[in-house]
Amino acid sequence: MTGRRSRSFKMAMRLLSRLVSERKNYGLFGDIEEIYNSHLSEAGRQRADLWLWFQVFKTIPAFIKNALYWNWVMCDNYLKIAFRNFKRQKIFSLINISGLAVGMACCICILIYVRHELSYDRYHANADKIYRLVMTGEFSGRPFDVALSSGPIGSALVENFPEFDRSARFQHRNRTHIRFKGKNFFEDRIYYADETVFEIFTFPLLGGNPETALRDPFSAVITQRTAERYFGSQDPLGEVLRFGPKEDYTVTGVMKNVPENSHFAFDFLLSFKTLSTLNRQQTESWTQFTNYTYLQLKAGSDPEKLGHKISSLNTRHMGFDPKDMGWDLVFALQPLPSIHLHSNLQNEMTGNGDISLVYIFSSIAALILILACINFMNIATARSCNRAREVGLRKVLGAVRSKIVKQFLGESLIYSFSSLFIALILSGLGLPLLSSFLGHTMGIRFAEMTALIPGFAGIALFVGLAAGLYPAFVLAGFQPARVVKGGFETSRQKKHFRDGLVIAQLVISTVLIIGTGIISDQVAFMKNKRLGFEKKHVIVARISDDSVRPSIPAIKHALKSLQGVLNVTASSHIPGWDGLAAAHLPEGFSNEESQTMRIIRVDHDFLNTMGIELVAGRNFSPEFPGDPQGSVLINETAAAKFGWIDPLGKKIQEIYGTKQTKIVIGVIEDFHMSSLHNVIEPMYITNSQQGINLLCIRISPGNVAGLLDTIRSTWTDIAPGAPFDYFFLDESFDRQYRAEERLSRLFSIFSLLAIFIACLGLFGMACYAAERRTKEIGIRKVLGASTSGIVFLMSRELIQVFLLANLVSWPLVFLASQKWLQNFAYRTDIGIGIFLLSTLFTLILTLGTVSYQAIKTASADPVDTLRYE
Repeated sequence: MTGRRSRSFKMAMRLLSRLVSERKNYGLFGDIEEIYNSHLSEAGRQRADLWLWFQVFKTIPAFIKNALYWNWVMCDNYLKIAFRNFKRQKIFSLINISGLAVGMACCICILIYVRHELSYDRYHANADKIYRLVMTGEFSGRPFDVALSSGPIGSALVENFPEFDRSARFQHRNRTHIRFKGKNFFEDRIYYADETVFEIFTFPLLGGNPETALRDPFSAVITQRTAERYFGSQDPLGEVLRFGPKEDYTVTGVMKNVPENSHFAFDFLLSFKTLSTLNRQQTESWTQFTNYTYLQLKAGSDPEKLGHKISSLNTRHMGFDPKDMGWDLVFALQPLPSIHLHSNLQNEMTGNGDISLVYIFSSIAALILILACINFMNIATARSCNRAREVGLRKVLGAVRSKIVKQFLGESLIYSFSSLFIALILSGLGLPLLSSFLGHTMGIRFAEMTALIPGFAGIALFVGLAAGLYPAFVLAGFQPARVVKGGFETSRQKKHFRDGLVIAQLVISTVLIIGTGIISDQVAFMKNKRLGFEKKHVIVARISDDSVRPSIPAIKHALKSLQGVLNVTASSHIPGWDGLAAAHLPEGFSNEESQTMRIIRVDHDFLNTMGIELVAGRNFSPEFPGDPQGSVLINETAAAKFGWIDPLGKKIQEIYGTKQTKIVIGVIEDFHMSSLHNVIEPMYITNSQQGINLLCIRISPGNVAGLLDTIRSTWTDIAPGAPFDYFFLDESFDRQYRAEERLSRLFSIFSLLAIFIACLGLFGMACYAAERRTKEIGIRKVLGASTSGIVFLMSRELIQVFLLANLVSWPLVFLASQKWLQNFAYRTDIGIGIFLLSTLFTLILTLGTVSYQAIKTASADPVDTLRYE
């Protein structure tokens, strides 16, 4: 009598059945149960259970030993078979490894780029507690979102609200001429900063005390790179640098270079107390937004609930409600790590990244990897009939389905890890190229290898399983009886599946190529569109030294007399630099209907120098002494928006500042003051010397280098204390489209790689088709078929698949490109031509790939092909 079995007995027997095969050890389990019952009746359940568990544990060493031995035997057998297949099928093995290696290399490069983009500003110890104060809203009906804020708001928030721990301000200083021991430098990356900056941010100092480095006025902290450039191997602490004509700053600290994965970009930090000394009114004003304010929040504070408190504090200190002045201000706290990818505000510190690009490149990496996996699946399933007898014999000899699946998955993983080794070499070669396109230095540092190796192995494992899973189950599903009798044929269902994979390949390749063409068209459109001014052959010299301003008339006169100089003008802004924006009251509008207008200050030579057309009225002229006081030129957009049919003589009143009234004396043709991302805004040009900081020199094409030397010499003769600092207008303007140019180049590279992988797969399929139809082709040739007819026969199916792929890809790429082009106010038209050209290019490549093997097979001697086995 056995009675009711205990849970311990059931668990022991279940474990024993896992360790010992009941099928191979028939009768063993019955004997154990009989002996267990005997112990149970004589010694009790506890002693019987102990005996049973002892028997179970005794089998474990033998089980482990047998498992390791037989698994090794099987793995050794599988490896031998795999390498024999590699040697026997060299072309197909090379195609598989090459495709997987290129796909994995692309994936690794893009993943390193994505990792770099996601790492921005996370190196700060308190990164999760640091926020930037930003403003959004409307100003005179014009929406705005800016990264700037007023000077005193940060410290006031810390004093008034317990949620804020500390604050720090940054303010950019314009390009500055710096002198040290007879050397001249021009620097753009200069910021004023509070002394608390080293408490909030992780900016380690290599020299100096972080607690006192920015405490005193006219103190400066420089980066290690800057110290090497100015002082070489000498100790820079205590050295004095002359900024501009008369400001002396003492170097009080040397900081490690700001990491590249940072939205901060500076070489100099100057004490903010210096700015307070030079212009206290600005730093204490609640209505001048010139600072970047960063706040460190205390643990447990909710940044989303603090916006109302910030707004109420700002309104109280401004002394008036901004809404009464046409402002609608909304304050927000922006997490530091999200600034680079999720912030595209006005007046950003640097040009930020874009999360959409991360998504785009991640998608491209996935698509290229899918292409490589499709190649493997296609070739493996197409050649499945060649291994059908192997599988059938294994099944006859007792191999179960799971073992066969493991065998072929193992072969797939061998391909994958072999490809990973090559992919790492390719990615090491490709990363410098990718870095040059993106403008970032990206690479794999040795210290990161511990974290990256598991990731790389994970990619290889994923690719091996993704590419090999379907072929493994296809091969493991063969019926032994049919295979051994020779009745195996590839099913129509499997053929349709392979055709579907080829269509997917061609769709991905076609989408990337057409997308590349559309991006290139848009970049060319932006660079070649008529802008309303002539950007070529214009040298722009900066006037960053106040001592030069009185000499501007003399410099202009001297430069105009030079052979090769066509005209010279002075201005506050140039195309590519947004002009000042301010609210005005055009004639015919009430106080509640103020209009925002862009403002440029120029002299009377501006229109002629820049090639801007005057469509009505007159230009500024020295013959009209009153022009600088109250005359303006407006653009066509302003006249249209204000509803002025005859704008001449109309008045425009300033709302802020001097509240002067301007009289329109002329209308100029619309020209693009900013990039083609933005619409042309209402604008007026005033004849004023206030704020003039640029000298634009139009030159004739020819000996530019020689003319530059002459201009520099003339400049130095008149203003010896201010070196000639210049750039070219067309280069400056086109720099706005650098992101699109990079995107176009990268799309081109990835499109070519996608086509390369697809062509590898098509070549493999063509080789396989030729191999399968060798005898058929020989018979056709004996019966009189021509080479061209046989090539067409072998290419016909591909053409059908290609046409179907284009029917799928055209709508996809059209919708995606329409969405992307919405980022531009002025954009190219998507014509049928780009689709036809891209499709023709893809067709030539694919047909060329397939036709090579088809022609080779069709040209073979029928005698040899008929003997083919």
